Amino acid sequence: MPELRDGLTACRRASEDPDWGLRWGVDFVEFSGASYQPEPSGEPAVIVSAVDTAYQPIDLVACAWRGQRMATRCGCAAALGEDWIEFTRGLGGQLTLLSHPILWLAMRCAGAVIVDWRLAPELLEGIESVFCDTRSLAQRVHAVTRRLEAPPRLFFPQRSLRP
Repeated sequence: MPELRDGLTACRRASEDPDWGLRWGVDFVEFSGASYQPEPSGEPAVIVSAVDTAYQPIDLVACAWRGQRMATRCGCAAALGEDWIEFTRGLGGQLTLLSHPILWLAMRCAGAVIVDWRLAPELLEGIESVFCDTRSLAQRVHAVTRRLEAPPRLFFPQRSLRP
C-alpha cells in the first residue's frame, strides 16, 4: 500500500519537527462499534491523539490501516482538528475536511477529519463552506448537513487528491 507508506513517511518527518508536537503511532486494535481496544491479535491501525480547542489531549483515535474505519478509545473525540472547525466557524472562510487521519497528519493537522458522524451536523453548523478531499466525502457531508438551516457550500476536486 504505497499511499499509506508515503503518508506515514510524511507524518514521521512532520512529527520530528520539535514545534509540531502531535503524538501518533501504530498499534493492533479490535474495533467494537464506535470504540476500540488494544488487541495484539487485532488489525493494524494508526492511533492519533485528539485534542480539544485548547490543545489539551482528550482521547485517542484509531483508524484501520486498510479502509476508513475509525473509532475512539474513550468516546470523547468527535473530530480531529476541532480547533480548525472552531476557527473557521468564528472567522468564516472554508474548512478543509479530509477523509483519512494519515492525510491530516501529513498536512500537519491542517483541516479536520470527522470521527463521529453522528455529531457531524453539530460540528459543521455555522460553517460557510467545506472543501472535501474526495467526492464521496462531499456526498457524506451533504447527507448529514442538508437539513441544517444554512448547510455549508461543498467543494471537492474533480479528481481525487489521493492516489
